[in-house]
Amino acid sequence: MKKIMVMLFVAVLMTVGVRSVDAQVVMKFEDGGNEAIVYDNETQIACFTQDLFGNMLISSGTVPDGEVHCADEEETGVFLFKNNLPNGISRTFYKNGNIHIETYYADGRIQDIVREYYEDGGIQFETSIIDGVPEGACTQYYRNGTVHVVENIVAGEKHGTAKHYFEDGSLEAELEWVYGECTWVKTYDADGTLKEEGVPDFSDGQTQFIQSKGYDDDGNIIRDVREEEK
Repeated sequence: MKKIMVMLFVAVLMTVGVRSVDAQVVMKFEDGGNEAIVYDNETQIACFTQDLFGNMLISSGTVPDGEVHCADEEETGVFLFKNNLPNGISRTFYKNGNIHIETYYADGRIQDIVREYYEDGGIQFETSIIDGVPEGACTQYYRNGTVHVVENIVAGEKHGTAKHYFEDGSLEAELEWVYGECTWVKTYDADGTLKEEGVPDFSDGQTQFIQSKGYDDDGNIIRDVREEEK
């Protein structure tokens, strides 16, 4: 829960890069996506490492300026290189040709806005990046284009109030984050009535409550669970 979903971009890079369709210079990601190898006519010419957020650092070798292509059975990718590092817009594409993920690099570090799209072309996710680290607004969308989640990121960590919405646009939940730790959660019914609030526990991958209060439709407390009672 502590790291932003820009890591989805790293996960995509892990799957892209087995072969090239129309270019001799190709890139392949290995070691769980932590390492990127660049080949020219099947001869390795450079090696890069990636950090948690997908920023790339040259380890060895030289990559010529221009496009570096990569592809597998499901997706293709085009990365622009200059001065031996990714620079400019890089994109991965679905098999149908639509953009999957769009990223801007400056000297190997991700900058500006990372955007991920659904296969039909609709926006799925976007987050702000400053000097390779998520910073600022992070938004997820439903397939119909309505906002699903809005979060604030500080130095790569969720911080401040995050809001989750139902697909019809009504508020589903509010989460309070303090530098990557969620300290309080409120959940709502579709009509906007507060349903439950408390201290969350995400350790099992689902939202549990260490302490919580539950409410009826009139706002009366019907359940009050405290840590000492467990």
